[in-house]
Amino acid sequence: VNAYRINLKRDAEADVANTVLLSGAQTISGNKTFTDSTELKFGSDGDANIKHTGTNLNIQETTGDINLRTYANDKDVIISTDDGSGGITEYLVADGSTGAVKLKHYGTTVFETTTTGASITNTSTDDALLVTTTEDSNSAGPVISLKRNSSSPADADYLGQIKFKGENDNNQEVNYAKITGKILDASDGSEDGILEFAFMKNGSNNISGRFRSDSLQLLNETSFRVAGGH
Repeated sequence: VNAYRINLKRDAEADVANTVLLSGAQTISGNKTFTDSTELKFGSDGDANIKHTGTNLNIQETTGDINLRTYANDKDVIISTDDGSGGITEYLVADGSTGAVKLKHYGTTVFETTTTGASITNTSTDDALLVTTTEDSNSAGPVISLKRNSSSPADADYLGQIKFKGENDNNQEVNYAKITGKILDASDGSEDGILEFAFMKNGSNNISGRFRSDSLQLLNETSFRVAGGH
């Protein structure tokens, strides 16, 4: 029987910066440097990898989703980058304490999801929402649609609504005016619609007019005036 012996020698002067990753749990301390374009691969088939190209840090996944999660109570997931002046500021926040997703412009929240939809906040008189189309035909565009997808549509149902809100001199929010779409006739093949106009009148909401498919109605003592006597 031939016997073989392997001598394992630890060289105390060897480069201890080289760390061998073994199977099983392992604790590694100290900073480790990976040269440009060196990939850290994850998964049995190396389906995910992280590398620095020398310019950019790339995180790649080839078979599924990339999930960013924090399980800490009421904590956020935040994406931050340059603020245009050499500093760092937030651009996207998934707020774990409120449930909101916030889109920010140089750290200022301009779009935020809510329990009922979303909110856009603007600190100037410039466009708060600009919808642009570059299509060059003679068709209408851009198009904004307000759809009420009711399972039981009926005559006189209210549809989409645009509200014009402001405040009074007691710092209270007031709906000063609104335009509402409405169903006049929901019958298949003979549908009719209405645009309804309402205004605040002497402190109360007042429906002043309806532009129907068959007529223009002035309601609740709303008068019709023509300036200049013509």
